[in-house]
Amino acid sequence: QVLQLRSPIGSTLMEALEAGDLNDVWPGGACGGMCSCSTCRVVVNHSPAPLPPREDEEEDMLDVAANAASHQSGDSAVADYSAENSRLACQVVLRAEYDGLDVTLPDDVTNVLEV
Repeated sequence: QVLQLRSPIGSTLMEALEAGDLNDVWPGGACGGMCSCSTCRVVVNHSPAPLPPREDEEEDMLDVAANAASHQSGDSAVADYSAENSRLACQVVLRAEYDGLDVTLPDDVTNVLEV
């Protein structure tokens, strides 16, 4: 399913997704965008302009989520979470040059607040 969302420049990707009323396919940010749950993880398929690198806080949260997911499922999810195109939507601030950003909402979402 492909959706086209509009959101104000300066809002986060998470805010754009939440405004898109995707509750049936996306759990949203359980922590409210504080980079402490990993439920807003997305996979960036294409960005018209390079996204800034992940900050340490985002890297740490993705590492924690990868470890939690691998313990829950019994297999290693580390590669999915640590891939360069794996991002937390709450940490991606939208800019005009990202118009056309293409992301996938993964099925395997880990809420580290519940682990």
